[in-house]
Amino acid sequence: MEELVTYKQFIDKLRNGLGTVFGEEFSTDLMKVNKSDDYVLDAVVISKNYPDDADAPDSPHTVEALSVNLYTEELYAEYKAGAAFGDIMFRAVSSVENSFGLADWTKAVVKNLFSFEKIKAQLIIRGISYDGNKLLLTRHVYRRLADIAFVLYAMANDSEHSMASIKVGKELAEGWGVDLEKVQDDALKNTSILFPPRLMAIEHFILHQKDAKKNTYNFMDPHSNFKMMRSLTETYVLTNDHQINGATACFYPGVLEKLARLFRSNFYIVPTSIHEVMLHPAGAFTIDEMRKKAKAQQPLVTPDSFLSHAVFLYNKDKGTLTAKL
Repeated sequence: MEELVTYKQFIDKLRNGLGTVFGEEFSTDLMKVNKSDDYVLDAVVISKNYPDDADAPDSPHTVEALSVNLYTEELYAEYKAGAAFGDIMFRAVSSVENSFGLADWTKAVVKNLFSFEKIKAQLIIRGISYDGNKLLLTRHVYRRLADIAFVLYAMANDSEHSMASIKVGKELAEGWGVDLEKVQDDALKNTSILFPPRLMAIEHFILHQKDAKKNTYNFMDPHSNFKMMRSLTETYVLTNDHQINGATACFYPGVLEKLARLFRSNFYIVPTSIHEVMLHPAGAFTIDEMRKKAKAQQPLVTPDSFLSHAVFLYNKDKGTLTAKL
């Protein structure tokens, strides 16, 4: 059995091993990575070097788009729990190889960021916590709703095995010379097309979560044969077909109005993470009960996946959304 090494020795060993495997074409740096303002992780960042290379993307987003973060605290926890260092190294190398297999496609996206006409079809919106990202958000394009920030991103990859996106910098977007309010409206429409919404009763979602891929649960598609399945607990899950960053789906154009018609009443929205929200027809629970249900989910949500402390009420007759913080 191999003798356990310290955290620092583990990082050095990992960096040296990766440096040996990938050589001078790549750099391996130990960095602090801000997942949010208050959530910072140690990471070995693998970046491709472009010395005097005309093909290298000239962009402030280059490092984010063409680098891979290996979060060392997570890897060291696996190592201390009994995983062999060789197995961890093998998975790390595989992760880097798989990620850089997408590099050519990603480079094109990064270059396209400088031209609105070239990038506009790949612009999307993602909801993140405003309170947890105030410093990061000063550099990016977003709209705020209560304690949620809806941030402008560009899709860098979306495949069966990987999905990646790049925050659009405020300075870069202002250089497009277009109306950024309309850009964000159009990006939200793009998001609704690329990541269509899914609505499921909580009981069905728990038992058949993978079914969310099926268009049967796309209540916004008139051709989907969607049928409203009533929840015994008056609890519904709204996400997208990827179940990644799915809370934003609740704010797609027309979604709130369609939900009100399905519920035939006012309803509450309880964000449980950036990936989904819970919906409750008005009268099913008190606000305190809904807050307790959301709080019970928090231990399962990582800090960078936390979205909001608010409970939102949609008024069917007035067509208004009110945040109750």
